[in-house]
Amino acid sequence: MPNSNKLTKDTAITLVRAILRDSPIHNEIKNSFEFSDDEILVALNMAVDDWNTTPPPIYAMDLAKDKFYVPNWLIDMTVIRCLEMLINKNIANHVAYSDGGGQFEEYDKAPMYQAIIDRNLPRLEQKKKELKYSMNIGLVTGAIVSSEFTVWTFSSLAPGVRAF
Repeated sequence: MPNSNKLTKDTAITLVRAILRDSPIHNEIKNSFEFSDDEILVALNMAVDDWNTTPPPIYAMDLAKDKFYVPNWLIDMTVIRCLEMLINKNIANHVAYSDGGGQFEEYDKAPMYQAIIDRNLPRLEQKKKELKYSMNIGLVTGAIVSSEFTVWTFSSLAPGVRAF
């Protein structure tokens, strides 16, 4: 993570690209990015919406104000949303053909992307549930009781709440 105490949209895009290895160097066939910045922002917005609509309605994140809590969860969930976009692209563009006795497929990676999602999404859902539970207790007790909770925008903490 960056040395700053604030996660911004630009930093989030950079982190998502790093995790997905989304660069012309790592995408040798296309020699370009897999995702535009706008597509990553859509995935980031979907992850923020997932957080904000999960009960209890506390510590709402806001893309417009660069107000993010639990940045590790947010980045990981954004990556999941990007992989879902890749699945949709693979399904829409899938082509199977044969030539000279060989069988070939284009855009055949949807099952691999789905396996990554299936392996990681339950962990992220459980983490979200535990963090929301911990944060809710923290509002009552005045302390956050989870070691995984990090507040990157300290000014938006409720009065009396400490992050450690």
